[in-house]
Amino acid sequence: IKCKAVLSTGLRDNVCSPSSVFAAYSNIKGKDKIITINEESSHKVPDETYAESRKIIYEHANIK
Repeated sequence: IKCKAVLSTGLRDNVCSPSSVFAAYSNIKGKDKIITINEESSHKVPDETYAESRKIIYEHANIK
């Protein structure tokens, strides 16, 4: 992956372990990458994290 990347992880996620998400993030070669860490979250993405990610994606795609 060399394009802009947006990732998030919940530290209580037992489906996609945070260590796996951190490993994936570390292996992304692009310089424009963002990771959001939700300390109290499990596998469900909190609404505010989802909204933040959606905003970044919409800005990138020029969607208003």
